[in-house]
Amino acid sequence: MNATLQETASNSSNYYIAFQRDGVPLGFTVLVVVRFIIAIIGVVFNACLLYVAVTTYALQGSCNFLIAFNAFCLVMFLPFMGVGVFKCSFVPIQTCFWWQFIPMFFGNLFIISTLAIAIDRLLSVLFSAWHSRHNTEFSYLSSVLTICVLYSTCIVYICYIAAMKPVDVLVLCLNPADAYRGQIGIALFSLSLTAVSLCIVCYLIIWRSVRKNRSTWNGTFTMKILSSLFVIILLISFGYFLSTMIRVIALFMQFSQFAYIVFVSSMFSVLAMAANAPVLCIFSSDYQIAFREHFPLLFHRSTEVGGGRFNRGTTPVPERIFSRTNVEEWPRREMGHNR
Repeated sequence: MNATLQETASNSSNYYIAFQRDGVPLGFTVLVVVRFIIAIIGVVFNACLLYVAVTTYALQGSCNFLIAFNAFCLVMFLPFMGVGVFKCSFVPIQTCFWWQFIPMFFGNLFIISTLAIAIDRLLSVLFSAWHSRHNTEFSYLSSVLTICVLYSTCIVYICYIAAMKPVDVLVLCLNPADAYRGQIGIALFSLSLTAVSLCIVCYLIIWRSVRKNRSTWNGTFTMKILSSLFVIILLISFGYFLSTMIRVIALFMQFSQFAYIVFVSSMFSVLAMAANAPVLCIFSSDYQIAFREHFPLLFHRSTEVGGGRFNRGTTPVPERIFSRTNVEEWPRREMGHNR
């Protein structure tokens, strides 16, 4: 095996070895198109989320700002899933880098901003007094964004230095990861996996703290948004961990099977990115109300608002909070009111 093939083989996201002889098969191209369709749906959803977060006065504070910024990153990242649709052939890795450096920047910015949201929520619980004073200050938000941008910029620069080495490598340029040369791809995938794992740790700490002091946090924004953010990070982590397991299993398969399975596993991450807005709309009453105000036609029949169901032409059903006291007393209050 020559130097080119050795370096190509070390990049697990590269499909050169699988398809170098017969070219890219039609079935694989269909999968690329399907992923692009999912990505476009994700662009629409995240653009709506960005619009709602920016234009709704009630959605203020650092968390909503970071959620909007996170959605912006995905709006910039997901359209580049179409690179493989319009150019599904092998190109030098240097060319692939120039095609993918923008989604490479925003993809890593999405990961680090997701971690920033988790840390921000953790600070709001563990240091609530300090956080309430500083979370809307320009210095706080600008510091968070600066760290995120510097992180992503450093990764793009490292990948640029590696990709511009004189040794030619042919890649099927479908993802930013295809522009990662050699061991850099493994290192950056591990770094993203670590960031996602830290997000899970942050939300578990928050969940435990909130459960211990439920009376303090019940009804607050942290409590309302917690379920949404936890579901989102679970979806993202599911995509990453599933992809990791599949990559390990695929090492024992033929190269063609490996290529199909690894690519299909990457589609779960795209699905998770596309699900941001629906998850927030389903699990967060604040975002439910905001989406209903901005997109009333989508909710003309039925929608959940503030935890209760709103049906067209009917009276809103009161919110039920599922604690023992409230579940028992809610019917009594209703019966007393009807009398």
